Amino acid sequence: MAYSTVKYKIEDGVATIILNKPERYNALGKDILVELHDCVIKSAADDSVKVVLISGAGKAFCAGADISNAPEKNTDALLQQGERAYQGMTQYYNPIIQTIHEMDKPVIAAVNGVTAGYGVSLALCCDMVFAAESASFIQVFVPNLGIVPDGGATWLLPRLTTTARAMGMFLTGEKIKAQQAEDWGMIWKCVPDDELMATAQALATRLSNGPTLGIRSLKIAMNQTHENSLQRHLQLEASLQKVCCGSMDFAEGCMAFGEKRKPKFIGK
Repeated sequence: MAYSTVKYKIEDGVATIILNKPERYNALGKDILVELHDCVIKSAADDSVKVVLISGAGKAFCAGADISNAPEKNTDALLQQGERAYQGMTQYYNPIIQTIHEMDKPVIAAVNGVTAGYGVSLALCCDMVFAAESASFIQVFVPNLGIVPDGGATWLLPRLTTTARAMGMFLTGEKIKAQQAEDWGMIWKCVPDDELMATAQALATRLSNGPTLGIRSLKIAMNQTHENSLQRHLQLEASLQKVCCGSMDFAEGCMAFGEKRKPKFIGK
């Protein structure tokens, strides 16, 4: 697929996806949704991709769904709009979030400006989030639009922060600046604006050259941590450790530790 609203490249095992509709603050219309979905699916399936990095062009990471075409205030038009919203969520929006969450490789978000609505979910469903100091997160679904937060927002935010903080964001639409998001545990790190992409790319490259088998196993364990009982999770860890400890990477790690050198992992 040729992309016009998304930039996509693979270099040194890192797939970089840049939302590229800066004149619309990377708001998600069908065009950019289709291309983003394709990039995410492609990255997940490509064995040469070890890490995925997502960011936005211009002054915003993602302004959420493009709602510039408001429905008319009559029953039939509104019902049709509701059905279109449902179809869009199930066909595009939700699969993007689910694929990122379930992908067996780390996904890093570099939030470069305002991110709103679904854009918040897109960022927070990633495994690690860097945000520029000038970046902010805002949930306007309920107070401004009278609709429910989506893209997994009501699942993600209470897990990353607290139920009280999530409800406060949802009900008030208050803008949360990057440093506050870090303090709340919503994101990994707030960094100076001019260091954002370099910082995120450096980590992506580091992880790409790291123990990808161990990283993949970690993501499997972390994705199940809220659903499993302790007993079931202990068994999961044991099963994953069986594979990891029987790997060439573990042998290399032990040798490198004994020889006081940096390990050279191969992902096997």
